[in-house]
Amino acid sequence: MRLFLDCEFTQLSPAAKLISLALVSENGRELYVELLDGWRADDCSDFVKEIVLPQLWGGEYAMPIIEARKALLRFLATYDEELEVITDAPIYDWELFCELAYDNGRWPRNVRNYPTDATTLSPISDGAVLPHHALLDARIIAGMFTPLWGAGVRPTARKDTAYLSSPLSFLLQGLVQSCTETGSPLWVDSCPYVPVSDRPHIKTDLVGLERQLILSRSP
Repeated sequence: MRLFLDCEFTQLSPAAKLISLALVSENGRELYVELLDGWRADDCSDFVKEIVLPQLWGGEYAMPIIEARKALLRFLATYDEELEVITDAPIYDWELFCELAYDNGRWPRNVRNYPTDATTLSPISDGAVLPHHALLDARIIAGMFTPLWGAGVRPTARKDTAYLSSPLSFLLQGLVQSCTETGSPLWVDSCPYVPVSDRPHIKTDLVGLERQLILSRSP
């Protein structure tokens, strides 16, 4: 199973400290955590202060390092197969992932101990401009290398509604095509929730981010 990793961190230097981490699997399951400790605003570059920090979601996603590690290990343990971690920034993202994944010197048994560099792979989509938010970036990267309707990746059948988060605009084409094939009308409006496949609802803060898109059969 491939997991697409993205991290936000304090600065582009060996002193980089983890701020947030996201994993998106090729079957659509996700993990997103923000760290409350281990870094300070004073550690951050001007770019991070201006672009990254305002986009943090806080709330249920923000937690101490020890809780973030537990959440990561629980997520990884839900898979029986070997996990391949793919990142477009192995020098930074992989190292920060390793710092969080090691638990008292123990490595997760089902995770390869080396990353795959996404820049060495052949994308099936051009993706979109990365907004420098760990989860949104991970979704975009995953979409560049994963077939749109792969195993487990389907619109959620909740009141005949499929929810989707921009900027994954390339997914719109697939949803439109799906509705066209079934003869179902399509309408667009804003929505603060993104339930996808069998994963939990992800509440988003729309401030500073592209608006959410909700695609649904007509009510």
